[in-house]
Amino acid sequence: MLTDAIIVIQVLVMVNIIVMVAEVDIFLQDQLSKPENPTNGNWTYSISSDNWCNYDLVMTWDKSLNGDRYSIASSKYAGANPGPLVDTTGTSFIFKNLTPGRWYINIKTGNYERWSDISYWTIDLPKPTPSINAYISKDGNNQYLNYEISCLKTVEGPSEFINYLDNNGKIPKGKVLLNYNYPTTINMKGWDKNNKEYSQNIPYYTIPTPLQTNNDNSSDFAILILIIICLSSIFVGYKFIKWFINYAKSHDWVYTALFYLIIITIIIIYSIFS
Repeated sequence: MLTDAIIVIQVLVMVNIIVMVAEVDIFLQDQLSKPENPTNGNWTYSISSDNWCNYDLVMTWDKSLNGDRYSIASSKYAGANPGPLVDTTGTSFIFKNLTPGRWYINIKTGNYERWSDISYWTIDLPKPTPSINAYISKDGNNQYLNYEISCLKTVEGPSEFINYLDNNGKIPKGKVLLNYNYPTTINMKGWDKNNKEYSQNIPYYTIPTPLQTNNDNSSDFAILILIIICLSSIFVGYKFIKWFINYAKSHDWVYTALFYLIIITIIIIYSIFS
């Protein structure tokens, strides 16, 4: 009987050991395959095109361990579940048209097996100050109206500015090509939700056009003048030589003077280079 009891105890101990080993193995496998949320997050925000009093938030983060997909959402509650669907497989996400105030960006990381726990970042978006700011910039022969709008419900300005807004989704910051051929003043106006007016007057000056010269015609004229001078020099030189020869024939001293002039020139050259 004692031997049988010992055998039963040994069997029970072995079973417990096997169960414990299996549980440890399951736990380790679970920990190895469980995705981890990113720990580093960065964000930037700018005035939204949808509402000039709100923001578009760009969120970026480092790649997670054991995870290749993310469920992410903005919320007024920290740790709220961003949902069961994959929002992105990259490491960035854009939240559009967020109102000023405190927001929690809740995120969980997933892989082919499961989702991680939920973590979050806390972001405070400041209340924007109503304003319209603009200035003129030059690029070569072109001039541009650079503008930036903040927390206004409506704006007025030159037709180029209004058309630019309409064609670019009411973008709150941009650069508009101007094409006036006369000096003028550009009037920029805007109104906030309380109908308070904000305005700015910007002087516009035309860029002086440089005088255009026909370089080809000038070059042709200069060549023609040079040819005339050369031909005239040849003609004058020919006349002078002809006259000199005829004069020397009737005046013998010319040959003598020319002879001595040649001798003196040779002596001078020799003394210089010797």
